[in-house]
Amino acid sequence: MFNFVLLSLIVGLLGAAYLFRSRHKKKLPPSSVGFPVIGHLHLLKEPVHRCLHDLSRNLGPVYSLWLGSRRAVIVTSASAAEEFLTHQNNVVFANRPMSTYCGEENDEGDEAREVRELIRETFEFAGFTYVKRCKKLGSKLDKFFQNLVDEHRRNRGKTELEKTMITHLLCLQESEPEYYTDDIIKGFVLVMLLAGTDTTAVTLEWAMANLLNHPEVLMTLTTELNDVVSIEGRLMEEFDVHISIMLSPTRSDCVVAGYDIPRGSWLFINAWVIQRDPKVWDEPESFKPERFEYETHHGKFLPFGMGRRACPGMVLAQNDDVAVDMSVGRGLTMPKALALVAKCKSCPILDKLLF
Repeated sequence: MFNFVLLSLIVGLLGAAYLFRSRHKKKLPPSSVGFPVIGHLHLLKEPVHRCLHDLSRNLGPVYSLWLGSRRAVIVTSASAAEEFLTHQNNVVFANRPMSTYCGEENDEGDEAREVRELIRETFEFAGFTYVKRCKKLGSKLDKFFQNLVDEHRRNRGKTELEKTMITHLLCLQESEPEYYTDDIIKGFVLVMLLAGTDTTAVTLEWAMANLLNHPEVLMTLTTELNDVVSIEGRLMEEFDVHISIMLSPTRSDCVVAGYDIPRGSWLFINAWVIQRDPKVWDEPESFKPERFEYETHHGKFLPFGMGRRACPGMVLAQNDDVAVDMSVGRGLTMPKALALVAKCKSCPILDKLLF
């Protein structure tokens, strides 16, 4: 009798738990069957942006994958991307996904120290030279940036250095020395150099390659430059640059595009798909730079992102008949597979400036 009552109680509790979970079950983004530990990592093939596009054909414009133990939400439509990045829940996705575990500056507790020690022992056991090379490179970078800071500190008051970012940060260092240390200033300079070097070079290379493949557009561009650029032109002034601000991020559960997005999820916007969506763009595969001249494209043009995750450097970035190879190489910034080598030739206007 006792066993029957106990069994009935267990069944009742399990049933109640099932009903409770069913009523409160979240509507998560659709996903496919994954494996323990690795999740859906086995589905990712190169090039990854095309692979994610293929998955969206079956799973829809918003879906989720497990990258190991972390849930990732993949967005492949312009309307959903705009809702994720610019609506009231955009602050949830404003922070970057990864934290530092291997660096000495991390103070996240015992877990970080344990992982850091495991990584160090693994590298030493395997004979990897990455740690030594990274430390050597870090020392070189630190020495280089420290020399820049010291040079600006020695030459304070000189006209040519008054409007530089380092000089401005040194002024802030006088009022808030506990925050604007030399390490903080060097970090700002490093971010500016790294964020604006490779990305700008890759973009210019692709733009030049497209222009060479479309001589009629190149001719139009040349004509416009000749009409606009002149010896009477002026340099960019300080008030021409409008600064964008990134706010401090937070994390929490939210509902976006009709789906419940759990706390701690990564967000991936597949801009490659959105920029080639025929529902968004007319002839998306055609090189038509004139499409951006007059019409506003808020929520559709994504090279610089949107909302709080928009690139803070956005305002600073804004041949023959042989076809140029347009193959995509490997890398997070999507470089060309075959580098485009350009030969510079001065415009006639420079003759008046140089001679």
